[in-house]
Parts: sequence; structure tokens; C-alpha cells
Amino acid sequence: MKYDRRFKLAAVRRYQRGGIVYRDLANELGISKSALQRWVAWFQTRGSFTDRKPAQAYTIEFKMAVLQHMWENRLSHSQTAVFFNIPAHSIVGKWARLYKTGGANALMLRPRETATPMTIPTTKPEAPSKDAERTTEQILKENEQLRMENAYLKKLQALVASQGSKASAKKPK
Repeated sequence: MKYDRRFKLAAVRRYQRGGIVYRDLANELGISKSALQRWVAWFQTRGSFTDRKPAQAYTIEFKMAVLQHMWENRLSHSQTAVFFNIPAHSIVGKWARLYKTGGANALMLRPRETATPMTIPTTKPEAPSKDAERTTEQILKENEQLRMENAYLKKLQALVASQGSKASAKKPK
């Protein structure tokens, strides 16, 4: 949910007056504690809520510098976003996830993909056969097919998990 500048400023000023902790003020205002913490950090660093950058395309060099700074200084996504004047902490989180799953190449800019129009199927789907009409041989054949698919998916899942653990072991310094 988006809140206007006046609401954010009032919340920050109320917190700065003291005598209340993040959790209690957040509950009083009906917002999340983490959102209030981000607003206070942003305001303390920038002095206002008006100078946020509009959405923009960031270069791979900038993204790598942001991630490197975050990891070297052990900062959270929110702290990093405030430091680099990035409008949303989720952007930094997305970059970190992309880097961990696909390396620096995953951070490269990609042209927006155009949606392909849906096509209407020209043939009607087969009516499902009733189990009572199926022969034992058909049921056994389907059961064997399902077992093979299940085994394949388990192997794929194990492979993905092992590659994920290798990638986290190669975490940049």
C-alpha cells in the first residue's frame, strides 16, 4: 500500500519526538514496523520524501557496485536502498536474488518482452475416460508413466538444490 508524503512525514516526526518504539507506533498507525523503519531511515538520510528518483533503468555496473557495497558493509536491502537513493528496497533484493541464481549476466538489462496473444484452441479436449471403463493394463501403464515423471522431477529438484548450494558457496566477497 502506498502512503502519501504527509502521512509518512507525520509518522517520522511522531517517532522522532520520542517516547514510543517502532512496533507501538506502527500498530497505532496501522502500518508495518519495517515500513516505518524505512521511512525514518530515509528521512534521516535524505531529509525529505520528495527527492526520490523516478523508476529508471540501472546499468549492470551500478547494480554490481550496489551489491558489492551491501555485502562488504553487511547492510540490509533497506539500508542499501537508502544509501544509493534507490526508491524501493525490493529492487535491491531482486538484484541480489538474480545475482545469486544467475551471476552478473542475470543483472543485464533486457528489452521488455511483448506478450504473445492467446490463441483459441481449435480442437476440443478429449473427454476424460471413466476409471471403471479402463482396463487394468491401461491403469498400470499410466501408473508407470506417473512414477517415471515423479522420479524425473525428484532428480531435477536434487540437481537444482545442489547447484544452489554450490552458488552460495561461491558467494562474492
